[in-house]
Amino acid sequence: MKTSRLIFLIFSVLTLFALIADPHLARAEERAPLLLGAGEQRVLHIQGIQKYSIGGTAIHAHLIGSDQILVKGVTPGLSDLWLWHPDGSSAHQTVRVEKTIGAELKPGLERALGGLQEVEVLIAGTGVIVRGQIDSRAEATRMEALIRGWPTDIHDETEIAEALLDEAQDQLSAWIQRSHNSTRLRIERIDGLLWVRGSIEQPGERSAAERQIRNIFPLTQTEIDSLPDAAPTIHFRVFLLELKRSRFHTLGLSWPAAVEGAFRVTSGAVQDMLQLDVALQALEGEGSARILSSPELVVRAPGEAELFAGGEIPIETSSAYASNVTWKNFGLSLKLNVTATTAEKVRLDIFTEVSHLDQSISSNSKIPGLQANRMKTQVDARYGVPLLLSGLLQQGTRESARGLPLLRQIPVLGLLFGSDDYLNERSELVAILLPSSSPPPAPLSKIMRYAPKGLLPPPRTWISPEDEKRLRSSNEYPWNALQ
Repeated sequence: MKTSRLIFLIFSVLTLFALIADPHLARAEERAPLLLGAGEQRVLHIQGIQKYSIGGTAIHAHLIGSDQILVKGVTPGLSDLWLWHPDGSSAHQTVRVEKTIGAELKPGLERALGGLQEVEVLIAGTGVIVRGQIDSRAEATRMEALIRGWPTDIHDETEIAEALLDEAQDQLSAWIQRSHNSTRLRIERIDGLLWVRGSIEQPGERSAAERQIRNIFPLTQTEIDSLPDAAPTIHFRVFLLELKRSRFHTLGLSWPAAVEGAFRVTSGAVQDMLQLDVALQALEGEGSARILSSPELVVRAPGEAELFAGGEIPIETSSAYASNVTWKNFGLSLKLNVTATTAEKVRLDIFTEVSHLDQSISSNSKIPGLQANRMKTQVDARYGVPLLLSGLLQQGTRESARGLPLLRQIPVLGLLFGSDDYLNERSELVAILLPSSSPPPAPLSKIMRYAPKGLLPPPRTWISPEDEKRLRSSNEYPWNALQ
């Protein structure tokens, strides 16, 4: 502490000589003192900063732009912050750094927080909030060490600069191409983060690869398993919707006139998910379409997934000694069998089975019979390009929906069977499959990204220095009112 005061005294004497030598310093603006906790950082918004100077060792500063400077408290003590503007004028501010009050930081954490140079640190309760943009690999290394060393104390709200992400992605891609695991690993960029996913058979080799990945860019997220194959996981978003016949052309579909209810699979005029979203929103807005269900299916390739929408009926069998009741499914069954994948496409077999109740073929007047038709086709689907399936329900299904009101009570398809447009042949069931090599984003993820996260910062006075000076000179200020 004595050394710090001596340095401060020497700097004050030098400042006095500078005031005499430089007329611009004589008219320096005196800003309100700033109080920081050790390890705390603050972004000061000051118009027109050309350069700055620091006296003392209590703080560090980093010029973010011409209007922002990041000040961080390093060790308890006093420091002077001098700012110069392009017109030659200057501003002075005293910064006092104190030991953090209200939160006992773990050993080493305070020192590690003081090493950050580009992001802002807020001490809040029992945790530390880190905010701001990471612009350099060095800062990314420091941030990764913080998260790894104190995972329960750090609330990370930082963002990585796009230029830094581009550079890291290029370096990771080059390393993967050179490695003998190039066919097993892939890079994904999701919500401002880099992910390396895949499979490496040997656990030791996987650990070495993860270390190398973090050496290239410390904040890379990894999801590498040690399964005996490099089989990817394919995600399918499925939309079941009721679409009016008059708007089939909107999705690139044509109503089959020659063969009523013919099963068709096509990518039509829809080329990507964004175009599909816009089309569905427009159709729903004008009342030409209604989404009945939008589930998600996940398939580990090679593998199979199934979607069923329908109901069950009891079938009773009896003999002289016993009776038994079994339940039989009826409705729409959609099976996806993924047989092969590449970096851009997935080959899958599509099975559809449609069964409906038919009173005319019943052997018991109380229990209707079942009619079913099955279809199978194989397609090569491109990731991110929707597949449109039409002709799923046959004409007999519509007749059954008219004659059997109980069909309107079954899940999903009950909404369709209760529709006047469907019963009057003005609409039809259409299924949309959207394959993807990565999980779909969580709902509202783009919005929630900017919502406050982590612990709230302690209450502070966020009054500008100019407003604080005006308040202190007012007769209504607390201690002035007592004079």
